[in-house]
Amino acid sequence: MDWQIAVPSYRRAQTLREKTASLLERYKIPPERVTIFVANEQEKIAYANELAQTTYRNIIVGEVGMGAIRRFIQKHYPEGTRVMNLDDDLSEVLKKKSDKELVPVEDLGRDVIERGFYECQKNGAKMFGVDTERFRRHHFRLRKKPIYCSRSR
Repeated sequence: MDWQIAVPSYRRAQTLREKTASLLERYKIPPERVTIFVANEQEKIAYANELAQTTYRNIIVGEVGMGAIRRFIQKHYPEGTRVMNLDDDLSEVLKKKSDKELVPVEDLGRDVIERGFYECQKNGAKMFGVDTERFRRHHFRLRKKPIYCSRSR
């Protein structure tokens, strides 16, 4: 299955390096599948400097504002490209084991990415995302019911 990961970020290069880039490295996500979207050329330079020691260095200048950058991301990829959006401050991705227990995802590709795109296909969606508790209280959503969650520490 072919897919890409989009990480929009603004003024949080160090956070992205310490959290989401580190998470992607732990799960051995190939760098050619990951693109970081920033607001302007200054941000691109700052992120390039901060991420120089990581494998994730594909940085694209998009547009200012979270809504604008998300629309930019949708248009950036060729039609038919499967895109998963990740927040820039993810330190852990968890899945629901029971109503009372969350456990770490063992295989991000299989457990989240492939399942997410399967759910997209079932629901006619083009992309999905994993975000932090700040906005949606720990969950990954494609539909109304959370199936994954993440934590930012």
